[in-house]
Amino acid sequence: MATAAKETISEAMKNPLSVFDVKGKSYVVTGATGAIGRTCALVLAAQGANVTIAGGNKGELEELAAEIKSLKGGKVEIANVRPKTEADCKKILDIACDKHNGVDGLFVASGYNKAGFIHEMPQQDWEDVIDANLRQTWLICREYGKRAIAQGRGGKVVLMSSVRGRHGNISGYTAYCISKGGIDG
Repeated sequence: MATAAKETISEAMKNPLSVFDVKGKSYVVTGATGAIGRTCALVLAAQGANVTIAGGNKGELEELAAEIKSLKGGKVEIANVRPKTEADCKKILDIACDKHNGVDGLFVASGYNKAGFIHEMPQQDWEDVIDANLRQTWLICREYGKRAIAQGRGGKVVLMSSVRGRHGNISGYTAYCISKGGIDG
């Protein structure tokens, strides 16, 4: 077992609550302007974490950043990009690493839906939802994993899903339910 992992386990045994201490650590939140992502970013920052908030709406990101700064908690950086490509994911993680001296955790709270019953849904709508919720989650997690391994200090990943990923929904959430079931898996 790597030395850093042994030290982390040792610290956790001495002080179990240390596993949940985010003060001074760096976290990335994708989908930061949605309800769940926004809440995650605010809570992390209020507890002293340095947060990189990512999303596609610059105005909403700036509003959230101002709110985070008013908390007198951790620092905040904006990544006005969604994790659509490898380059986008690298950009998001580069901002966190450059501004917050690395990255300790990733919260993937982004999600997308185009409702439609299977017999009515255009293939492109299906592909857009699967891409946003499943492939883009995989891309950002892969890039985060590379960084976490290179840093040698471990880290945490939280993937937000939906009850619809396990139980489905009869109101036309065809692609959404499948994509969130993939996240659950």
